[in-house]
Amino acid sequence: MIEIKDQDGVRILQMAHGRANAMDLSFLDALREHVEGASGIEAIVVTGRGSIFCAGVDLNKMLEGGEAYIAAFIPALDRCFAAVATSPIPVVAAINGHAIAGGAILACAADFRVASETGRIGVPELVVGVPFPPVAFALATSSIPPDRFRQQVLRGQQVTGEDRISAGFVDEVVADEHCLARAIEVARELASVPGPAFRTTKSRWRRGVTKAAADTKALAEVTALWRDPATVSHVRSYVERTLRR
Repeated sequence: MIEIKDQDGVRILQMAHGRANAMDLSFLDALREHVEGASGIEAIVVTGRGSIFCAGVDLNKMLEGGEAYIAAFIPALDRCFAAVATSPIPVVAAINGHAIAGGAILACAADFRVASETGRIGVPELVVGVPFPPVAFALATSSIPPDRFRQQVLRGQQVTGEDRISAGFVDEVVADEHCLARAIEVARELASVPGPAFRTTKSRWRRGVTKAAADTKALAEVTALWRDPATVSHVRSYVERTLRR
């Protein structure tokens, strides 16, 4: 599910969950535990396999699991994003390909995002018919420039190439074969910053995420919306229209 490799103080977490690293409960818990449990490590690099970084929420599993599954899944999703975004050590995303919806939010949770030349990225949550959980929304709005909000969030536009930088999802684009190596290089650079200075700066930068993670009322409201029969019906229609064709 998560393959681990250490390189001179940098821990590489390679997501290896099915064909597209679609997020389900077990995947989210495993990724969060690996990030939170990275003791004795100077930095973390999160990446995927092949041409997909992460395809976001496993909508089929959500539909199959029903209300009880959704009630457990949405809090787990936000906990995972928060763990990455507030990790006391640097976290760099090596975006090796497509990063859609939750996959794009996961990239936004990293301190720096290196992307391969190929691959789409975007947050089509509203197109799917679901609201952003609190932490996910905080990460999206702190990454996407205000002048791109309508296109990226309200319309769910997916972007490619250098446009991923101006859209706020990516910091740097490199040749496919150099993506992981460059991410490791940046991770080592960030790890060279004295720990107290890095942690203090990151803590101040991520205050919005910390506040969102503590907003239990907003989380309950969003979870209720995800469980609402009308929302489930819209998601089912989206899946039938796009994912199963």
